Amino acid sequence: MIVGEAPGKNEDERGEPFVGQAGRELSKALRAAGVEREDFYITNVVKCRPPTNRTPEADEISACTPYLTMEFLTYEPKRILALGVVAASTLIRGFSSMGNGRGEWHVGRGGDIMPTWHPAYVLRQPVHSPIWYQFRGDIHKFVKEVLANG
Repeated sequence: MIVGEAPGKNEDERGEPFVGQAGRELSKALRAAGVEREDFYITNVVKCRPPTNRTPEADEISACTPYLTMEFLTYEPKRILALGVVAASTLIRGFSSMGNGRGEWHVGRGGDIMPTWHPAYVLRQPVHSPIWYQFRGDIHKFVKEVLANG
């Protein structure tokens, strides 16, 4: 399972997660790791686009938690890729920044969770910056674990 933050403009219009520019970057990273996005269930912590595309607030996250819980019960993921701090901090107790635990496995809500940068954040960085390499490396590590252990 892959969990992001909230829908952006394109996602809100189409009713699907990660279909805009960030979604294309996620798809490229997954393909480079040897899988397709269709191999994963992809969702967001918050199901509605926050006004002005701002970071979701605690009450919005709380309001959407039952939906995310239902997705966990339905799909029973063993491994979860958390894209961005909002997803990671929602799923991993005490997680507060990518500087502490990005690319590492954590036990959290729904299963074993690996946090990494959100692809929208990656796209705002200079090409070939360390963030790009970290993101791609984390995706490879996640996929390798999923393929090896389910």
